[in-house]
Amino acid sequence: MSIYGKRIKHIRKSRDKKMTQKTLAFNSGTSPRYIQQIESGVSKPSIDILLLICEALECHPMDIIDPINKQQLSDKGSE
Repeated sequence: MSIYGKRIKHIRKSRDKKMTQKTLAFNSGTSPRYIQQIESGVSKPSIDILLLICEALECHPMDIIDPINKQQLSDKGSE
């Protein structure tokens, strides 16, 4: 599983979302099979698809790309 796929799956299943692959696929304009392939590391999403997935998950792309640095940037902004 790719790190991006792991993060997408984690966000999809966490919080108040508890979203299925089918729902994520519908909301992002992709197919459930493609979402499954991304989450399992078989496929890597393009930037355009990643942005659509982020929009469907209501998350920032940095939540998937680099959540550690996003947190560090947020911490610096509050100093």
